[in-house]
Amino acid sequence: MSELHGFALWDRASHHFDMMRDYLNNRFEIQHIYKIEWPIEYVATNFNRLYGRDLRLNESRHLQVGQGPFHYFIVKDNLPNYRFHKNVSGKVEFVNCNIIDAKYTLRDRTADEFKYYVHSSNSVSEFNKDAKLILGSNFILPNSKSLHIIDKACNFPGADGWTSVDEAFAFCSQIQKIVLLRGDKNNLENETEIDILCEDPWVVAGILNAKKISRENHKYDFCLQLKDGQTIKLDIRCISDDYIPSVWASHIYRNAIETSGLSIIDTQNQYFLNLYHEFLHKTVSRDEKLIELIDQRNKLFFKPLPSQSTQELVSELRGYLIDRNYYVTRPKDVDVDFNRKILTELLPAVTIEALDFRTRASHKLKLGLSQIIKDTLRVSILQQFWQLFRDTKLGLKIRKIKNRFL
Repeated sequence: MSELHGFALWDRASHHFDMMRDYLNNRFEIQHIYKIEWPIEYVATNFNRLYGRDLRLNESRHLQVGQGPFHYFIVKDNLPNYRFHKNVSGKVEFVNCNIIDAKYTLRDRTADEFKYYVHSSNSVSEFNKDAKLILGSNFILPNSKSLHIIDKACNFPGADGWTSVDEAFAFCSQIQKIVLLRGDKNNLENETEIDILCEDPWVVAGILNAKKISRENHKYDFCLQLKDGQTIKLDIRCISDDYIPSVWASHIYRNAIETSGLSIIDTQNQYFLNLYHEFLHKTVSRDEKLIELIDQRNKLFFKPLPSQSTQELVSELRGYLIDRNYYVTRPKDVDVDFNRKILTELLPAVTIEALDFRTRASHKLKLGLSQIIKDTLRVSILQQFWQLFRDTKLGLKIRKIKNRFL
């Protein structure tokens, strides 16, 4: 099946236009050629948004490739050929090798004092991102293909801020799925901080024109600017940052309910995610939040919880994690509060790395003893003895300990 891709020939290599047009036309079907000009004050930011870099950086690709008008070719590849490829940053991606090969060839032919005068999309999803940023979210390809150049003075969506939070997320969702972790999707305008889940925080930040707040590499806190001067703090979580167990995060992301703008989490996962956040990311439980959680819980469980029992909520969270093989991990973002005191109550649904040294040593000792007990109980004579002993008061206590830790 054919697919569209984009090639950009940056300003300082514009004298290679004829060569690049002929080369692309021989290898693919050129659909359209645009000559794009960005407002000079937005050039640096636009390059950083396109490449998914920190928007605070003054150093940008424009210093090497020029900040004047550039050409953007949209081509059709009728025989895509996908393979794995390691890019210059070291990432291994599944890409269209036809496009990669053409990009490297064109880079070799245009390389003067700089190597990267040609940019291309490596996959359909990257083309979708690039095209919506470069040509605007509402761009529509003309019906008939043409080798004539279309002049287009434009800017990236949201370059001077967004009209609303909903507008920003609606644009982003056209390019990459983003999931609301907590809060009311229909009332985001009144939120001062929004937590979202995605695959790549830097790509999402570039799409949203969101600037990073802190200098720490482990922290993905960003600031979204609205046209009315209001700023919204974004915590952009990704599947692999251990904010929640990565297997759970992946499940939530894949199965989130897509709506216009942010995708939302189903009721069941949302409830247990709220439990996890309250007990793992808060060192002290909040009474008003517990009342809210119990109300949510009673709508989902067969038997209602008659009183405000923190212990029972933690026990049910433990059971949920164990049932789905989700293991608590310590968040990579060290600024996230992490309640270590509760970890022993969630065992064995906790990774060893999440425990402190003393608890880890104690847990390993318990696991070792439990294994000895298991091996011992496999001996037939002792099994017969156990059948006689198991219903005694001491036997019941041993079984309770066994069920707690084995």
